[in-house]
Amino acid sequence: QRLFNPSCYGNRPGLSAIDPVFLEELQVSIAYLSRTNQVTFHNNATSCYDRIIIALANLVARRFGLPEEICRLHGVTLEQMRYHISTAIGISKESYKHSNELPVYGTGQGSCASPSVWLQICSVLFDCHDQQSYGANYSSPDGTIKFKASMTGFVDDTKGQTNDQTSTAAMPLLQLIARMQEDAQLWGDLLHVSGGALEISKCNYYVMHWEFKPS
Repeated sequence: QRLFNPSCYGNRPGLSAIDPVFLEELQVSIAYLSRTNQVTFHNNATSCYDRIIIALANLVARRFGLPEEICRLHGVTLEQMRYHISTAIGISKESYKHSNELPVYGTGQGSCASPSVWLQICSVLFDCHDQQSYGANYSSPDGTIKFKASMTGFVDDTKGQTNDQTSTAAMPLLQLIARMQEDAQLWGDLLHVSGGALEISKCNYYVMHWEFKPS
């Protein structure tokens, strides 16, 4: 059983920030060569490490085979940890910690565990999105090779895409945009139920649409 969705990049040996960029360039080149209409939507999750739900994170970790004892240790450590502020003049005497009145959410931006925890969570979210989304479908000219690209991402920056390459006729532009809207809403909903949220000001989309003369 595979551990992580191959579309989730970031903090993984052998994969770098260049790979998602190369994939997008490749998809654009295919659209140019095949005259395929497509819509691309870029998403950005706001403070994703600070919004991680620890109980959910440990549940997902158990799904990927992490021993129960380690999950319990992880939860207890975050529950009892005291946080101090470190500056150039030293470490603060005052501190804060998790409590029912003032809960501390997430594993934190500076935690060594945050990248791997988020990678496990978004891997599950990507699988859910792939099952329910339209995505972008590609096919070799003879139809023997077919591939669906639902979501790709680097840490909390993700990209969804729809196209009409495998359609028998060019898809109307409004229909293609409506499909992308459904896929984008699905990703926003998945983030919401897992504790995350989109940073709307950093989200954007673009459309590639071909029009031909009668000749």
